[in-house]
Amino acid sequence: MGLNLLEVVELQLPSLFNNFDPRAAAANLPSSVQAYLAGLTFALAASPCSTPVLASILGYVAASRDPVIGGSLLLTYTTGYVAPLLLAASFAGALQSLLSFRKFSAWF
Repeated sequence: MGLNLLEVVELQLPSLFNNFDPRAAAANLPSSVQAYLAGLTFALAASPCSTPVLASILGYVAASRDPVIGGSLLLTYTTGYVAPLLLAASFAGALQSLLSFRKFSAWF
């Protein structure tokens, strides 16, 4: 896949939807559904990476049988997992204001 992205090896991947534009389809949905679908997509993409770590933590918590340590480990994991998302979400609104500076970009 990496060589395909570097255009060293050309792979013809199947395309089920030739004329499908997801932005046009999402424009008709309410914002809450759009947010849910974006989170669902992120969860599907991140699940293979996060599941082994979470399974290891849960196995350790089950073996230790200490609810305080288990809760603190799971809280720490959750905080570290969600912190980049919260950071990105908090600056998403600031990106709109940065677009207004495009007219001054020639000066930079």
